[in-house]
Formats: sequence, structure tokens, C-alpha cells
Amino acid sequence: MRPWWWIVSSGTLALVLISCGQAPPAGSKPPAHSRFYQDAGLRIGSHGDQPGIGLYDFKTNAWSGLDVDVAYYVMGKLGITFTRDNNHLHPVQTADRDDHLLKGIDNLIIASYSITDGRINKGITFSIPYLLSFQDILIRENDKNKIKSVEDLRARDVCTTSPASTPYQHLDALNRKFSPKMTLDPQASIALCVDRLLAGDTDAVVTDNAILYGHQAANSGLYLVNTKVWDRPEQYGIGMIAKSPTDATEINNAIRDMIKDGTWAKSIVANFCPKNTPPDRPCDLAQTFLSNPPTG
Repeated sequence: MRPWWWIVSSGTLALVLISCGQAPPAGSKPPAHSRFYQDAGLRIGSHGDQPGIGLYDFKTNAWSGLDVDVAYYVMGKLGITFTRDNNHLHPVQTADRDDHLLKGIDNLIIASYSITDGRINKGITFSIPYLLSFQDILIRENDKNKIKSVEDLRARDVCTTSPASTPYQHLDALNRKFSPKMTLDPQASIALCVDRLLAGDTDAVVTDNAILYGHQAANSGLYLVNTKVWDRPEQYGIGMIAKSPTDATEINNAIRDMIKDGTWAKSIVANFCPKNTPPDRPCDLAQTFLSNPPTG
């Protein structure tokens, strides 16, 4: 049977069709909890190389970032105990996120994972969004007078993630209109793109501004153009393979609670502002997200 329930979200799509399994028999009650509830073996795929989003410190064995805060909050709502030695988080590369769900390697993906029709059509279920992020351009600071918009990327080398990612697809669509064209340089991760930018091997890095902000803060000599490569924001959702409506509903309720009780806003400030920034006085960067909160 085709997907059978809908959620309304803001930003990219007026209605996002959520893909999942078979509808329950008529008259039957859905389970009280999702299949993830109190699952001691739950595996969550998250980025480990994106400052502010998902970062793993090999020296301290500690994770940090907005995605990590979302993961911990959701696990708390699911009644899952997590410790430093078993926090249920596992690194995942951008290009592997779909496969990690479809092959059962991970139960949830919380890794700047954009809600797209292509992924939904594969059978992946998404939660309501927990962040809206526009795509932007990261360059070397000494090029800030040369590259001021996406139009200035013509005839330049532009690094982003795999052809399956939304930034690559958006750039590819723009390239069909450009003359001369951009030379697209897909890499396994944005961290590799940033390395290439710092080394002078590419002219620009394009992806979501939430990801680029962290890399800019972590590396001197980089400059965020502060433009919109695409006119609609990416919607970050939690990816899963839902077997019942309760699987998505319980995750959605956790996200709503995180936004409603103020935990989400505190996480935005903590991850995108200088250390010790008061939550009630967010920096400009955090304010861009707080002013455009996800809904659902």
C-alpha cells in the first residue's frame, strides 16, 4: 500500500508525504509506543565531523552539536538510558545515510538529514523538521570581493557532497543554466571540502548554512557569503523506517516537546554562538534560526 498519512510542514514543501509500512487493519489500535521505545540496542547515525551540528572528539569520546542534542532529547523521551560508553550514536557519512536506514544498520538518522521526495520514495520515513537551513557559500576571506553570490561561481571549482545530496542537485540544476559552468567537485563530506578550500584546491564550498557556520568558526581565514543558493530552506528531519504510525508520532511528539519547553532554543544558542552566550541574548547567527523555527 502507498504511504498513508501526511504531515504539514513549513519551508520547502507545503505537504510532505511520509512513507511507511502497511496501514493497520480496520478497527485495530496502534501500539502504545514506537518500536524504538526502551530499545537498549538502538543505533542512531550522526555526523561526527560537522562543528555545531554533529562533532565527535576522539580524545574525549564526546559528541556535541545540535543533532546530538536532538538525539539525546529524543532518547530521553523514548526511555532509553545512554552513557558515555554506550550513547547509541554512530558516525555516518553523508552519502551513506539512506543505506544505513534501508539496510537496517541504523534505526534512526539524525545527521543534517534533509526531507526530500527522493528519500521518501525509497521508503524512508521522516519526522517533522527540527531545523530550517538555507544553502550558502563558504570561501576564503581574501576572495570575498570576488564571490558575492551564486552567479559568481561560474567557471569556478565548487565543492559539495555526493551527487545524491540536495546541495549537489541544486548546483547541478543551476549549472544547466550557467555559461560558463561551475566545475562541481563532490566529496564524501563537507569536512573534506573545507580541507580542500583551505589548501587552495577548490574555490568555494556549498551546503546548508547551519553546517558552514560551524566550519567557518573552527577555521580562521574563511568567509561566509551570506546568500541563498536556493530560494527554499532545507528541512532537517529524523529519518527512520516506520512500521506503524506510532513510530513517527512518538518521534514527532519528542521534537514538539523540545521546541515547546525551550530546550531547542537553548541548543541553538549553545551550538551556534560563542561560549557562555546568555540564552535570552542570542548571537545574530542563532537568531537566524530562532526567527524561522520549524513547525509541525
